[in-house]
Amino acid sequence: MRDVQSSVLRMLHSYGIPADIVEEYDCVPVRIRRVGDTVKLQTMFGARAVKAVSERLANVQNAFTVTEYLAGQGVPRVPRFIRNRYGDPYVRDGNRFYYMTDWIGGRALEVRHKEHMARAVEELALWQRNTMGALGTGDSVRPAQGFQEKLQRLYDKSASFWKDVREKTERTEFERLFLGFAQDVLLRTQEAMDRLTALDFATHETQMCAMGWVCHGNFSAAHIRYDGEFYTIVDYDSVGPGAPLSDLVYFMNSHMNEHAWDAGLLKELVETYLREVSGADDWGVYIAAMLRAPLDILQLVEIYQSQDFKDEGLFSDVLEHSLELLETKSKGLEQLSQAESSVLAQNHDLSVNDEEVVHADLRTRQDDGAEVAAQVAKLETQRADAKVEANRQESRKQTRRRKPQREMTQIRVRKYRPKPTRRTSSSEDVADTSRPARLWGDAQHPGE
Repeated sequence: MRDVQSSVLRMLHSYGIPADIVEEYDCVPVRIRRVGDTVKLQTMFGARAVKAVSERLANVQNAFTVTEYLAGQGVPRVPRFIRNRYGDPYVRDGNRFYYMTDWIGGRALEVRHKEHMARAVEELALWQRNTMGALGTGDSVRPAQGFQEKLQRLYDKSASFWKDVREKTERTEFERLFLGFAQDVLLRTQEAMDRLTALDFATHETQMCAMGWVCHGNFSAAHIRYDGEFYTIVDYDSVGPGAPLSDLVYFMNSHMNEHAWDAGLLKELVETYLREVSGADDWGVYIAAMLRAPLDILQLVEIYQSQDFKDEGLFSDVLEHSLELLETKSKGLEQLSQAESSVLAQNHDLSVNDEEVVHADLRTRQDDGAEVAAQVAKLETQRADAKVEANRQESRKQTRRRKPQREMTQIRVRKYRPKPTRRTSSSEDVADTSRPARLWGDAQHPGE
């Protein structure tokens, strides 16, 4: 690396890429710049992309396997791993992995255009068909973490964050916004999990893995490149077995806010995806249930908690925009909910004419969930008040001044004198009734 300019070395170090890692690939970078989470190197052999990831070893191996599988099928512009001088597709240094690929140029899709949204969904379906079977098939193929498990994890983190914020006396703008809508967000998430359980989504996901379906895991418009001829999906760090429609759900939760969850566009995207993915006519019911969870808000809360230094204004603006669209999103999902109710009716051995019964059951469960949440909130408030009162009493005990003990006053005790017995008169004595009887100890009457 002696020929590499010192400025390039400093930039590599600032981007978290050790110089000896690049040296193993026998390439001398002459220019370098950062693009997202990737470092672009301009070398004499062309542009290269270097990434440093902290994922599990299985994730890196999955990314390598899938790219090799796509290249073997003749898919153009695949970001294949470049082997180093030792023949390894990646380098491990402690808990981090480094790998190099060809740079995939082109511009990202502009999701503010509806036609670009539809094109992204088409490319996703095509990519999933091409990668099917890349990571194997059979009952032994399982996702590292299923969709419902991820949803439960996000729910638990948001619930814990809500509890912590309620106990604070001073809150940030983001915390104040979330506090006002936290209960609604958690109720919507719980409703989505209940619907997925009723649809037995876990079994569906297991079947999809056994069939060989592969999920991108982080699909968004930023990970699609278009060079004027081909569309290419990049960033395979989260690739793994799973239910493929989870990629569609993540994509729509990331970008449908820009279209205010337009019902027409939502229906078009789902129909386009189901049409491109053959044999997926019954997947719409799962998509409708999964979209009910406010994933964009749950993920935003998770990111907010994980960052020590954050742009408070940016986080607050994104959260406020997402909260404003909660009701709009619910209205946009009404059309998809009809299909969901039909499948729920079949699962409960009901006829299609009894769909209204299913709707009533769902509304009842929602009301029950709201009542339970209100009771839980009331108990939490009572516990918090009791805790505050206990702290106040303890503080009073500690700060109370100890008063000096009063001196014992000596009480003079009179000497005890036995009371003499009254003399009784005999029959010979004559009672003197001219004056009252004299008591013992009385003063003598005058004249006696």
